[in-house]
Amino acid sequence: MNKDALIHTRIEHLLKIEAEKILAQLGLTSAEAIRLFYKQICLKNGLPFDCILPKKNHLAVRLPDHVLSSIVQSFAKWFLKNDELILFGSRVNLSKSGGDIDLCIKTDLTDYKEADERKILFLCDLKKTIGDQKIDIVLRLKVTPLNEHIDRIISQEGVKLA
Repeated sequence: MNKDALIHTRIEHLLKIEAEKILAQLGLTSAEAIRLFYKQICLKNGLPFDCILPKKNHLAVRLPDHVLSSIVQSFAKWFLKNDELILFGSRVNLSKSGGDIDLCIKTDLTDYKEADERKILFLCDLKKTIGDQKIDIVLRLKVTPLNEHIDRIISQEGVKLA
């Protein structure tokens, strides 16, 4: 067959480099890999791999499921049943990468010392389950004065985890 059709696309430079290294190990060029991909689309009458949308109850955050569940379980262990746990910052922005884990805990506890001790135990618990990751926690007691700037960010972009 005559190869006269041209495909031109832009991708991230690092993605191209990484993929071409793997293709080279397989003995394929980028053009051959794309040709194989198109052939598989035709043979399967669709994409040659599953392409599914996340479940409706799945949180759109940049944390693996095991990390999310560890955070929620540790929170439930150390805080009150009606307390709230909110993820905010770069981890709720799907277009960003990296970043620390920013959490806000809103608690019905009225004693700041007790709430702070629970926060420390919560953090120690997380370190054991998810490893050494940078975690920032904003602790909000009902008696704590609001910080207008940070509270606006949390209420506008935060994702409630518990």
